[in-house]
Order: sequence, then structure tokens, then C-alpha cells
Amino acid sequence: MSDYDRQQLAAQSWNGFCERLKEAGAQLLREDFPIGETDLAEGLRYLAHLLFASIQRNLDGADPAKPFLYLLCDERIKSGGDNPDNRYYVAAVSDAYEYLVTADFSGCSYYSIVALDRREMTTGLTADERAKRAAATRMDSDTLVCEHDGTVQVHLSKAKAGRNHIRIDERTNLIIIRCTIEKPGQGPVAVSLRRIDSQGPGPALTLEVVAQRLRSAAEHVLQTSSFFGGWTANFQSHVNQLPLADQAYIHSTGGDPNILYYLSAWAVREGEALVIHLPEVPRCTAWNFQLCNVWMESLDYTEARIHLNGMTARSDRDGGVTIIVSGEDPKHANWLNTMGHATGTMCMRFTGAARPAVPQTSLTGIAAARELVGRLK
Repeated sequence: MSDYDRQQLAAQSWNGFCERLKEAGAQLLREDFPIGETDLAEGLRYLAHLLFASIQRNLDGADPAKPFLYLLCDERIKSGGDNPDNRYYVAAVSDAYEYLVTADFSGCSYYSIVALDRREMTTGLTADERAKRAAATRMDSDTLVCEHDGTVQVHLSKAKAGRNHIRIDERTNLIIIRCTIEKPGQGPVAVSLRRIDSQGPGPALTLEVVAQRLRSAAEHVLQTSSFFGGWTANFQSHVNQLPLADQAYIHSTGGDPNILYYLSAWAVREGEALVIHLPEVPRCTAWNFQLCNVWMESLDYTEARIHLNGMTARSDRDGGVTIIVSGEDPKHANWLNTMGHATGTMCMRFTGAARPAVPQTSLTGIAAARELVGRLK
């Protein structure tokens, strides 16, 4: 290939990347769920943040020969009903190499390490593909064995190695480390990933490789925004209810099989309050409830209280839990602030639950919500 041809290929790759990105803007024109002015502003920001995260994932962190652990979500980068209580560490891996994860999970209520095919994150798998991945490689806080110093070391490779081993195969290209931290103010998790094989450095960077990674980055923005936009659209059939989601499907998209997921949409006008009542909280490792916008980004938990968990929620006298969702403070200990949003999505999780919870929901006036303070323990 001549220098001129290489220049043409590079320019065409960039133009194709930009053109594919433009298609993600169609999410802002959806008519299958309510989109207000605040939602549009957040939608533009959401797409920009998705691009930032996608470049980190598909360009900077795409080389399994140089493993790079990055945060899937944080206080700014959000998608898919990101859990404010969770830290999600992600890295590209390949069965051509061997890896060692070292972590101190001492501040976590729950943690897990899952190896998967990255398609699972934004498309889900067919029934046949799920069957082939039935022995999906994962370990969690119930199965991982700690070292004498309290840290955890996990080997990732094709062949068995070490007492904590996760098998990776030709389809594995991603690992996710989930860490649930319920205690407010808890510091970051100390976690690292490094190669321990003797394969040497990976292939040199080429024009073709970078062009492909750029295509993947644009595709990820388009697929992710469309995928979760579809979820919000589906939630419109049970607004202000909180049904148990299709667990098999959620798990096929990378959800943790130890977690029960409840997903829905909410709509609360001025002067109204959505009351969510758990008559009983099932015995579990951890649980939480959160508010998200229509793009399934958690609301800004650095500015207002938008989620509760087993450590922060105050119980009712009868042992249940009542949560109030509204734009106006009802003077209830479990009030969650809609932060100027009229509609959005919501998610409840129960980790390691002995049985499913049965959330009861009702839309009421703010005055009636204030009277629920009397239920508190």
C-alpha cells in the first residue's frame, strides 16, 4: 500500500467513525417514551459521555496484551441503570494470555468477577448462545478464597492455575469486577490486573487495527444508546410499578446471576409522590433502590439523595421499608429527590436474596406522603 493510499484509508476511517456516530442522535428523536427539555440536555451529555467511555473501552483499553482496568461507570460516566453503590472495573482479556487480579475487597458487602463476551453487554445472547455459556466463568465473595493478608488473588487463563481460577476461552474478551459498597464515604477499592505469562508484547499497533477500534467505538455508542432506549420504551407498559425483570435475559446481557433486578419507569408530577413499600425485606447480602433519568443514567447522587440501600434506609415499625419519590421534600427519612425530572426509570436490586421481594407502589399527593412518617421506626 502506498503512502497516499494509507492517508486515504486513515481519512476514510475517521469520516466513517463520525458518520456512524451521527446515527446515535436518533435517540433524541424517540417518540416511544416522554422526553422533556431536561431529558434532551441530559441526552446530549449522555451521548458525549458514552463516546468518552467507548473510546476508553474500544481504543485505549482494547489491547488484551496490555491489560488496562478502567471504571465502567463513575459519578459522570453512566449507563444501563448504573448502581451508585457499585464500582465496576473492566478490562479486555484474551485466552492467548494469562492474568492475575489482586484486590482488597475488605470494604465491600459483595464482589464478583465475571469473564464474558463483550456482545453480552449491549445485545444479549440467544438461547443457544446462553446454553453454550451456561458454565460462564465467574467467582464471587462466596466462592473466592482470601490470602493471609486479606487480599484476593484470581488467575484468569485457559488452563487451571491457583485456587481462585476463572477459565477464559476463545470467546472471552472482557472481564467485569463488581464491588458493592453500601457504607457512605467508603474509599476506592484497591484492585489491579497484570499479565503473568511469558508470551511477550502483543502485536504492534497498525493503521488497520486503530481503524477497526474506531469503528467499534462508534458502534458501541450507537448500540448502547439504542439498547437501553429500548428498555425505557418497554418500561412504559408498567409506569410507577416495580415488577421483577426477566432475570434470564438480564443475566444474558452481563447481569450478575446472584442479583435479582427490578426495572421500570416512573412519572411523578409536581405535588405528587410515588410511594414504594416493601412489606418485608428478604434476607440478602445487600439491596438498594435508585432513580435514573430516561436514558437509564443514575441521577446525580453527588448533589442529592437519589438512592437508598440496606445501610442507609430507615425501616418502618413493622419491619418493612417505605420509600418516597418526589420533587418536594415530604420530611420523610427515605425521601428520594427527582431533581427536577418529571419522568425517568428506576431500578431495585437484591443481592443473594433468599427469595424475591414484593414491592408495592402507589401514586399519591405530597400531603399524604408526609403522613407516612408515622410508619417509621
